[in-house]
Amino acid sequence: GTVALYDPIKVDQSEAAGYGFNMTVKGKGGNFLWGGKNEFIIGNNVPDNYKTVTLKSGSTTILQGGYKPDIDSALHDMIFSLDADDFHFNLEPGATMQVNGANKMNLNSATLSGTLSFNIDGTRWQTTNLANPENVLLTIDTFASGLTTNIEGATVSLTDFAGGAPLNPGGYFPLIATQADGDLIRDPANNTAYARQGYMTGYNFKIDKIGPNGLMNGTPNQYLFAHLINVEAAREARILTEGRAAGLGFIRAAWLPDHSYQQADLAIYHEMLSRSWVPFSNLDDALAQLGAADGKMYVASDADRIRGAYRDDPTKVWAPFAGIDGAWIKTDTGGGGEYEVDGINGLLGIARASKKDNGSLLTGIFVEAGYGDYETYNRIWHDPYYLDMRGDGTLRFVGGGIMARREWLNGVRLEGSFRAGELKNEFRSNDFLHPVTGVAISYDSSAPYLAAHIGLARAWMLRDNRRLDVIGRYFWARQNGEAAALPNGEIIHFDSDDSHRVRLGGRLTFIKDERREWYLGAAGEYEFGGGVDASTVHGYAVDSPSLRGFTGIGELGWIWRGDNKNNNFSFEAGLQGYIGRMRGVTGGMRLEWRF
Repeated sequence: GTVALYDPIKVDQSEAAGYGFNMTVKGKGGNFLWGGKNEFIIGNNVPDNYKTVTLKSGSTTILQGGYKPDIDSALHDMIFSLDADDFHFNLEPGATMQVNGANKMNLNSATLSGTLSFNIDGTRWQTTNLANPENVLLTIDTFASGLTTNIEGATVSLTDFAGGAPLNPGGYFPLIATQADGDLIRDPANNTAYARQGYMTGYNFKIDKIGPNGLMNGTPNQYLFAHLINVEAAREARILTEGRAAGLGFIRAAWLPDHSYQQADLAIYHEMLSRSWVPFSNLDDALAQLGAADGKMYVASDADRIRGAYRDDPTKVWAPFAGIDGAWIKTDTGGGGEYEVDGINGLLGIARASKKDNGSLLTGIFVEAGYGDYETYNRIWHDPYYLDMRGDGTLRFVGGGIMARREWLNGVRLEGSFRAGELKNEFRSNDFLHPVTGVAISYDSSAPYLAAHIGLARAWMLRDNRRLDVIGRYFWARQNGEAAALPNGEIIHFDSDDSHRVRLGGRLTFIKDERREWYLGAAGEYEFGGGVDASTVHGYAVDSPSLRGFTGIGELGWIWRGDNKNNNFSFEAGLQGYIGRMRGVTGGMRLEWRF
């Protein structure tokens, strides 16, 4: 737990049997919180090698000068003071000392080899006077001139602080000052640091040692400053755009053209059977009609290509269709980020097949909806250390669309679709907390989406009742821009995001008989767009994930058709696997029962 020591501590070791003052916190999350004036009295009989205050490895000590939370939240003139003139102060490697407010140590010498974490608290500690700064977070007053404070190997970090107007680059923040001509010797392990203000503003600092003349690396080095180099969007904000990327990925993956057309094909097939438009009774009769200009209708669909010629000549056929697909997809978004979506989506529509010169035309209109849960992961550099940050959320979309496919008796087909709707995205992360309130970041968003595709394919009948399809498709999807509010009132602006994919592949279908067939296929897909851009309310660009890259796709499926006489039931199921930029599986099924 936390040991809070706000009243003065008096340690009298003038005649003590045991020597030294070691602070060790055992257990997860424990720390010491110090405030007030602390006095250490050393007697003549204490050996020099025991005159040490040591903060042990694994412990966290908070120097809480200038602030007393049991009174109120206002700043006070109280200064934390460690008064032990003849003591050596030792911050062991692996120990952490967090410095809040004005703090002072009266020491003989000090070795600071652990983590030094300073709370600059906005502009409160900013100064332009490098030779004699008026406010210093940690002042070390050595017992005599020439004594040293050794910071070799120390890790200097800056704690995040509350929101507000951004700081201006170029400012200096005094972290450590040595007095009585003490010398700040050696260099810390890092010479840069990073801090976040609120949720969305980030700062990059350079850690400088400065002498009493205000010059870099003067003699002696009496000051350690954090010098603000530049302002940017908070690096942690990347996880917000990661959630947005999951939404774009869900929309683009929700449309599976082969599955959707097969749904319509099955419906058309049953409707034609119910009207006594009977396919040829054997394979030879059907093949004899391929390419024949005899005026008979040929529906050259994926489902019916092998039975393509029909005895009767209907002008048009209408039929309802429906289907459902599920997906588990993990996508690498670059820069140490990825997301994983588990979702389900379905559509309900009506299709029409009509005879055209030397072929047929299939058109359809449908409504679609989907739901998905997702998780995000990012590894973010929060100088001088990495943060592993996770988030999660839910996706919901509702929309509608149209589709069409023109087929010719020579096996060529041209297809296309257009979809539009609204996507709702709810995101949260318990790893991204406000630095003051501790509230986890979250946002709810709602944005329109648009999507379309166009494809060209060619089919060949092979021996042994096999058919080969070679297919090329282009997919486009857009998630419109919007502004989302964060828990503290800050705003993140999402730009419109576009996905541009090209897919080339083939499918081999094995036809068992007129009602049964199975297929397998492979394709390669490249995403040329897929960037997800956003900015803070002050215009700083947020680090962007990207879906750009190559994905390999394999598929396997089975189709069973009823005959409307002995069996009114039809079934189609398909499975797709992904490897590369996208990894995972999608699967779907279509069930139909004719009454």
